[in-house]
Amino acid sequence: MPALLSNAHVVRLATVLAATTPKKSTGSPVFLILIVVMVGVYLLWLRPQRKRQQAQMRDRQQAEVGDEVVTSAGIYGKVVAIDGDRVSVEIAPGTTIEIAKRAMGQRIDPVVDNEPTDDEDDTDEDDADEDRADEDRADEDDEDEDGQKPAVGGSS
Repeated sequence: MPALLSNAHVVRLATVLAATTPKKSTGSPVFLILIVVMVGVYLLWLRPQRKRQQAQMRDRQQAEVGDEVVTSAGIYGKVVAIDGDRVSVEIAPGTTIEIAKRAMGQRIDPVVDNEPTDDEDDTDEDDADEDRADEDRADEDDEDEDGQKPAVGGSS
C-alpha cells in the first residue's frame, strides 16, 4: 500500500503550518511598567520643573530699573541699574550691591493699597459698633448677681 504522505510531504506541511500560525508576543510586562514610570516621571517632575525655569528666566529678562527683586541668595532689594549681565541692587538706603543677572531669583509684585470704597467705609463703622457692643456684654457678664464686679487678686 502506498503511503499517502511521504516524509518530505510531512516536513513541507509542518513548515507551511508553522509559518502561518500566529506567534505569541514574548514581551515582558517589566518593560511596559518601565515605560509607564518614565512617562510619569516626565509629566510629574521634569515638565513642571522646566516650566518654572522658563518662567524664572523670563522674569530675569524682563527685569527693569525700579523693580523689587529677591536674589537667589535670599537678599531683597530694588534694581538700580542693569548693565549687560550685571545688575546693581539697592538692599538698603545708600547700600548697593552688584550681582550677576542669573543670580536674580525672582521679581516681587508690588503691593497695591486700594482705597476703601464708600461701602467699605460703612462696614468699618458697623464693625466698630459691634466691637463696642461685645465689650459691653463682656462687662455685664463679669458682674456678680449683686451688680458688683468681683475683686481682682483677692482671695474669697
